[in-house]
Amino acid sequence: MMDFIMKINKNNRGYKSYSPLINTIYIILSLTIIISIWALLSKIINLEVTFPMPSSVFEKLKYIIMGEDFWTIVLTTFKTCMITFIIALLAGIILGIIAGVFKPLFYLLQPLIVIIKTTPVISIILLALIWFRKITPNFAGFLVTFPVIYSNVLEGVREIDYRLIEMAKMYKVKKASIIKNVYLPSIVSYVFAGISIGWGMTIKAVVAAEVLSQPPMSIGTVLQDESIYLETAGVFAWTIVIVVMSFVFESLFRLLQHRLQRWR
Repeated sequence: MMDFIMKINKNNRGYKSYSPLINTIYIILSLTIIISIWALLSKIINLEVTFPMPSSVFEKLKYIIMGEDFWTIVLTTFKTCMITFIIALLAGIILGIIAGVFKPLFYLLQPLIVIIKTTPVISIILLALIWFRKITPNFAGFLVTFPVIYSNVLEGVREIDYRLIEMAKMYKVKKASIIKNVYLPSIVSYVFAGISIGWGMTIKAVVAAEVLSQPPMSIGTVLQDESIYLETAGVFAWTIVIVVMSFVFESLFRLLQHRLQRWR
């Protein structure tokens, strides 16, 4: 009986896979176009302080990477992002599932979620600076990321075909088997979507909060220092570091997602 339910559940979800080679070609093509436009604009503006050439930025990037504090700075910010993201992920999944099956909690949380979603990030950061100071990046990152995870999980729970659950109960299928074969496969794609969006938002919120809160040895702090001394190439270079850090996590996440799809 459970095998039949699983087949119905899987058939309701198509998933299109792409060749890694084609993806790589598109990425290279996209980066080539971006760098070409960047170089063209830099030549037109012709002012390094405002819009430096790609060669100047990559030279600065090389200098930054060779610095003795580079990995300490990167790992400090990455650690802050990971701690913040994991807390937001767990809270979003747990509360999203509960709110999806227990309506009073949904109605109780809904005004709070709307307020958090519509509050400007800069307002959250400034309030965190007043209230907490030291954990400003964590607080800002959590409030920006949590609603995304929560909303995606909630939507996943709502999309569950409850006829399958009623059918399973009618045939006296164990609750553990229902959770494993109906609930989890139904919400896992929504969790993946939430992670994909939420991680990028976490990095942006954490780094923005670091710029204002100035924690020692963090990317946000060095970004602020570069801007104060009008080192635009340095701002570009550290931005590339942030993008690469996000890309590495995304790649590892995609690998994990691919493996979990086999389980589904």
